[in-house]
Amino acid sequence: MTLPICPKCKTENLPSSKYCSQCGAKLFDSRSIRMTPTKVSLSAGLVNYRLGMISYKRGDLDGAIQAWTRALRFEPDNMELRKVLERAQKEKESKGSKDRS
Repeated sequence: MTLPICPKCKTENLPSSKYCSQCGAKLFDSRSIRMTPTKVSLSAGLVNYRLGMISYKRGDLDGAIQAWTRALRFEPDNMELRKVLERAQKEKESKGSKDRS
């Protein structure tokens, strides 16, 4: 159990204290806080970009290329995404030509 700390003077107080024993400031009661959920919104482009990164790090070039291609449908003007996709496609081509040799 953590002891309540005064927000004003930083003194530790007894768990049952409503006011600081040092300076008299009102102590924060964590039991009175209501947790409210927050809404997180991710764009489809960002989600697919991250999926592509995961696939790429796992060595799955095909999966990365597919995810980044989907991401470009949502963010066609994203030049960084376009560069990442082009690099992966070139890497796949070079691996394919090495396999054929």
